[in-house]
Amino acid sequence: DIAVNKGNLVTLPFDAKVIDLLFDEDTSVGWGTRVIVKPKGNFTSYILFAHLADEINFKLGSELKKGSTIGKIGSWPKNGNVFEHLHLQAIERIFFETMQLSNLDGYGYAATDTRKIYPNPLKEISKLIR
Repeated sequence: DIAVNKGNLVTLPFDAKVIDLLFDEDTSVGWGTRVIVKPKGNFTSYILFAHLADEINFKLGSELKKGSTIGKIGSWPKNGNVFEHLHLQAIERIFFETMQLSNLDGYGYAATDTRKIYPNPLKEISKLIR
């Protein structure tokens, strides 16, 4: 989680395709608006952005270029009723492609070592922008 004030823009640091778009209205610690992207080219993890405002300017399946706006940091209760921040999560490619999104949790998944399934998102993004 990265503490950011509401309304700040979240931009994409690499080219990607939007593969999941969820407007979660759960106000008891939900996702708020959640976007999952599949980076272009050689990648090892899908990247998730959550707790965004519900003002999204693209559709599921959209191809986004580096620098595109993913969204704005949302405010409670529409951001999942949590403090204002960006939830940034990497999900290992092999695991993601076999899981059901309804089982996705922002805190991990029942596994022996969640670091293998959910690697450090900043390290994963740094691989994509080299």
